[in-house]
Amino acid sequence: MAKDKSSFDDHPVMGLIKRLQTFWVDWSHVSSKNSPRDIVDYEVGIDRHEESLDVANVVSSLHAPAANDLFADDVPVHAVALDLDVPAYLVPSSTPGHSHLYVDVKVPHHRYMALLSALADAGVIEKGYAEVSIRRGHSDLRLPWVEKGDQTPERPTFPDPGPVQASVPDFLGSSDDGIF
Repeated sequence: MAKDKSSFDDHPVMGLIKRLQTFWVDWSHVSSKNSPRDIVDYEVGIDRHEESLDVANVVSSLHAPAANDLFADDVPVHAVALDLDVPAYLVPSSTPGHSHLYVDVKVPHHRYMALLSALADAGVIEKGYAEVSIRRGHSDLRLPWVEKGDQTPERPTFPDPGPVQASVPDFLGSSDDGIF
């Protein structure tokens, strides 16, 4: 069942959606078992018509050219608009207008480092954050309940447990047996 468009009128994402190109796409030739990505011959322009937000059923990543945009004939620009196939969580940062994105997927190390670099190149994350994360070998985020001003002045200390006494369990034999 379709959601009522008016329920999104006050949603923060609407400011972005209104700046992107919107289309009406005819999905009637797609069976209920198939998704649009399963259609091999689906091409740009087929059953796709640019429409106003009131008629459209798809929003694209493309920014709509503004009437007063001096660069309208230049290279198209995109917003990051992705259909994620894994669980993801967007948590507001303590910096207004910034967020921390958690995507629940295992990414091989070399691909994650390349992703950090690509996101920095695209301006999605700060270049310095990507560079430090790549040098460190992982990215860090403050925990959701920790704000920048909440820094602990020094690392907590823990009581010294004293010397560790190692012993070999009887069933393994003693260290005098030459096993260890």
